[in-house]
Amino acid sequence: MKKYFYILKYFLSVCIAVVLVSCTSSQDQAPKEDFEEQIDAFSESLEDIDEAMDMVDMLNKKLNDIEKRYKAGELTEEEAARLTEEINHKYSREIARRSNLNPALNLPQWAKYLGLTEPQGLELDEDFSQQTSIDNPDEGYNSVILVYVGNYEKAMEQAKIIAKKAGIPISKNYKLAFKMAKKYGESFEEIKGITYMNYDFSNVNVDFKISISVNENGVLTINAVDVIQMNEYLKKYSSQDFNSF
Repeated sequence: MKKYFYILKYFLSVCIAVVLVSCTSSQDQAPKEDFEEQIDAFSESLEDIDEAMDMVDMLNKKLNDIEKRYKAGELTEEEAARLTEEINHKYSREIARRSNLNPALNLPQWAKYLGLTEPQGLELDEDFSQQTSIDNPDEGYNSVILVYVGNYEKAMEQAKIIAKKAGIPISKNYKLAFKMAKKYGESFEEIKGITYMNYDFSNVNVDFKISISVNENGVLTINAVDVIQMNEYLKKYSSQDFNSF
């Protein structure tokens, strides 16, 4: 993947230089400072893309490592879930901040076929909502993350509706939390947020990974990925020697 973006950087740098030079030769000569500022801005955006793609690779490698460690008995399910949450928070949000390469404004058709729907009464956070497509060779697989902000109670209500329509159950961790609260007579209201998901670390053999979650701040996130496509894509690029370029 790095190889691709180095080639892309060189190609686009040449293209934009040619375009800018031809514009200045046919019209009034632009100040040298403006030209340099445009080149600097363009180069900076390419660097953001490089860094974002590096972080995507790192994120996937770390998540795969956690899964392997769990299967090997080195981590409990609770430890694996906690580490996954920490890594997703650290990398996924930073990737979104650096470069939202493919903004998602709504659910793609393939996600709707899975039974997913969009919430009502919440606002889409466009900065952190992204998607990839199998139709784009550089992305290689279908995935979507939609992030919504709003009232906590409304987010909890909508997450329940979306999960029910798509047939996505409450995660094992939250089921356990509710069970323990009931056993010891504690209020369910003390359990903040919710997560619905169609997989867990003891059953990752699914074609699509789907999760619908609400955090304690009322942020609702819909996450879906085509696992078969993603694994094929990662396998393809992991076999390449990025240092050969």
